[in-house]
Amino acid sequence: MATIADPWNSRPIDVHRWSDHPEIVGLVEQVWGAYFPGESKTGPKPKTTFRHQLRVLLLDLYVAWLEDPELCIGVSMSSNYWDTSSRYNAIH
Repeated sequence: MATIADPWNSRPIDVHRWSDHPEIVGLVEQVWGAYFPGESKTGPKPKTTFRHQLRVLLLDLYVAWLEDPELCIGVSMSSNYWDTSSRYNAIH
């Protein structure tokens, strides 16, 4: 994995990005088929499908790259940030 050149040049992921354009739908299916051939049935059921989450991630990475090719996207790895009252579920 590549090293991050400037970790301060980052922003939090925007979990509300969405697009129904055929190009992004096709890209998500291509990435999903190449890297996630089988869906896991273990663990709690997520509120959104994994493909939905992949689409949000790919879109946000693309928008960040358009803004600044060196921009990083931050995702909290703490389980405290992913509860129902956090910023990640603010609209839902």
